[in-house]
Amino acid sequence: MLDHGTLFLARIVAIGCVGLLLIIVWLQDRGDRTPLIWSIGYGLFAGGLLLITLRPSLPWFVGFPLANAVIVAAYALNWAGLRVFDGRRILWLPTLAGPVLCAAAYMAPGVGDDYRARAFIVTALAVAYSIAMVVDVVRGRGDGLRTRPALAAILGVNATANAVRAAHALTMAPNFDMMGVSDPILSITGLVSLLAVLAANLLLMAMAKERAAAAVRRLADTDQLTGATARAPFLAAVAARTDTAHAEGEPLSVVVFDLDGFKAINDRAGHEAGDALLRRFADTVRAVLPATGSFGRIGGEEFAVALTADADEAARIAEAVRLGYAATAAETMEATPTVSAGVAALVFGEDVESLFARADKALSAAKAAGRNRVERATALNR
Repeated sequence: MLDHGTLFLARIVAIGCVGLLLIIVWLQDRGDRTPLIWSIGYGLFAGGLLLITLRPSLPWFVGFPLANAVIVAAYALNWAGLRVFDGRRILWLPTLAGPVLCAAAYMAPGVGDDYRARAFIVTALAVAYSIAMVVDVVRGRGDGLRTRPALAAILGVNATANAVRAAHALTMAPNFDMMGVSDPILSITGLVSLLAVLAANLLLMAMAKERAAAAVRRLADTDQLTGATARAPFLAAVAARTDTAHAEGEPLSVVVFDLDGFKAINDRAGHEAGDALLRRFADTVRAVLPATGSFGRIGGEEFAVALTADADEAARIAEAVRLGYAATAAETMEATPTVSAGVAALVFGEDVESLFARADKALSAAKAAGRNRVERATALNR
């Protein structure tokens, strides 16, 4: 059986190395403070364990209250780092309260000389912070990161190991010396906790990498000027919606928009004015589009939306976009810019190419009829 002293040394070396690794990770991307906060936390953890191993040669306050308060502070900073990762503010009062409470409790009469009380206090606080971390990891699951469940599970394992240590501490003798006497439960739970801490670090870095990759994918799928979905991912999404609409018997309509005379405006007023019009149009669409709608830029000044709606509802939304764009875009132009739109509703058995072809034909009809209008596609002949 691995004795507790040897395990302490292994934990100091391993956790200290992890802290250094996290600093290197942070130096590569200083925009994310999470690795920095966790590196400080791991550094404190290793420092607290080192103080405990050096306890016989240190003043009592340093070897007992301070050493264990530092370990609790490490858990508190790891929790704070997770909140920063998810864009939440650090709750400073509970973050600082744990270490302060630990040090104050150790100074209370009868606690400092009683192993049971000391061990229960530090492990109970570690459990509390671990549970807080699990809760925050689960709360952030809306971002779809697949690493989250594994991190939550590992943090739960660490919480369980510390809970076992807390319960076991109450069964020990008041004068028990964990550095001098081997105890199987302390050794096993200590090893489990060490492995969980190391695994949590690896999973946190994996989660950060996964989030960065997702951000790159979103960047590639998004038109940077307007924020609309780029052409290829938009058309792929509408194709998937077409299949779903057929399978579930839901309505689906597409509206294709084209900004009238955009090239002339761009040439006359300049590209900055043209870009401003494109952004204003996109803002107008987002203000009108239902939450379930899809919005994409499929050409220079050509956009499209897909809606779970029939032709009447889609035409109503298209008309709201037409009027809203004219009202907002006129604020930046001497003349009032306009937009034309073509509406097509999916019919039974129709594919996405046919759906867009009919919407494009309706758009051409709107242009031919004088622009600044919404036209509906003709029925599909079978």
